[in-house]
Amino acid sequence: MPEEADEHRVVLLWRSITDRLHSSLFGIPALWLIGAVLLSRLTVWIDDNVDVDDLPLVFATTVDNSRALLGAVASGTIAAASIVFSLTLVAFQLASSSYSSRVQRTFLRDRFQQNMIGIVLATFFYSLLVLREVRSPSGDGGGGAGGTVVPSLSTTVATWLALAAVLALLASISHTARSVRVSGVSARLAAETRDTIERLMPLPDRERPGRPSVQAPGIAPSPVLLAKRGSPAGHPGHAEADMPGRDRLTVRSLASGWVQQIGLDALTTGLDDGTRVQLHVAVGTYVASEGPLASVEPEPDDPRAVERAIRGAVKLGTERTMQQDVAFGLTMLEDIALRALSPGVNDPNTARAIIPLLGDLLQSILVRELPPASAKIAGVDVSVADPPTYGDYLEAATGQIRRAAEQQPEVRLTLARTLLAAGDTLQRNDDAPEGSIDAVVESLTLVDPGPDPTDPALRTVRELLEATPWYRRP
Repeated sequence: MPEEADEHRVVLLWRSITDRLHSSLFGIPALWLIGAVLLSRLTVWIDDNVDVDDLPLVFATTVDNSRALLGAVASGTIAAASIVFSLTLVAFQLASSSYSSRVQRTFLRDRFQQNMIGIVLATFFYSLLVLREVRSPSGDGGGGAGGTVVPSLSTTVATWLALAAVLALLASISHTARSVRVSGVSARLAAETRDTIERLMPLPDRERPGRPSVQAPGIAPSPVLLAKRGSPAGHPGHAEADMPGRDRLTVRSLASGWVQQIGLDALTTGLDDGTRVQLHVAVGTYVASEGPLASVEPEPDDPRAVERAIRGAVKLGTERTMQQDVAFGLTMLEDIALRALSPGVNDPNTARAIIPLLGDLLQSILVRELPPASAKIAGVDVSVADPPTYGDYLEAATGQIRRAAEQQPEVRLTLARTLLAAGDTLQRNDDAPEGSIDAVVESLTLVDPGPDPTDPALRTVRELLEATPWYRRP
């Protein structure tokens, strides 16, 4: 099945390429530049073959006027482009210093800003392409000898594009001023995270393929939750991968990096029915060179082909992405709250504004059934060593905030109210997935200040918990 395996790997590669283009300032502006080339060819062709002098909104012009106008548009728009790029870099710097370096990706993925840059660059390039078509009888315009050529329609379109570039510059300034505010950054992060949740974790009443959970928080549960459950800390997947005396093949990574995608179809291609594959990595986890990726049992007849297929099914990169990583969005929002709670910033109100957004996303996760730990895909039994639980998602979203807010009672009160709201929603939902309410209770026990707190905000937390019928402190 080499052709089928190659097809699955191409799908993963295409997803990686499109994600990189969406997260860069190159993809959409490049499309605008291609559009500028096509538009210039079209308008010049119309000028050469159609009498446009009587068309409305077409400016009558001369060779000298056209050259002056097109040159001014080209020089002006390239100056405007430098301003737009400067504003974008300022937004990057503010995001890194005020929120987190990981939040920069939201500005790189800002479609509005990408389109504004594209409009300005396309206007500049269009003007240059049309300028070379302007010729005088002596042919000194660079287009060869012949009669006078004044592309009136093309020059008119360049004028309207210059107006669009000016409006794009103003829109970029306004958009940048709004986007660097914490409300704008957090809203974009929350929207992207919600899209990832809805794509990877369908509601229980919708048809869903029986696929193992490959998304973050990953293979290792939170150490805090392991300690509360009395479980030993460690990495069970790695331990089982190195067990001797088993008729199995352990596939190891040839490079290090963050797991960005796992293609289950590519993972199982070429394996016989009844083969068992256990994943030892998950999306959002870091893999060191020579680290175990998966175990195949029994050992296949062609181990090299299987190793090549599994390595191609696990896409590594230099940073986490949200292609299949649900918890990455929660982590970036948590980063904003943590930066606000740091001693150097000391802005608890920002943290209190982020916590409800995290609670809203957690509610979307808690009402959805988590993917199974194992499933049969194309006749192959695929499983993960330790799939994430509801508690892992709650800890990924709120754990560090809770610990950073030990001396911020108002923040702890907001966190308690958010978790109680999530629990109340689950209580009203007759179809709440098993274990979701227990996970909320477990998180609330970590927020519970205990009996007789002295701070008024913590007393409110205690009163709210005591008045909640479904909350029972273990």
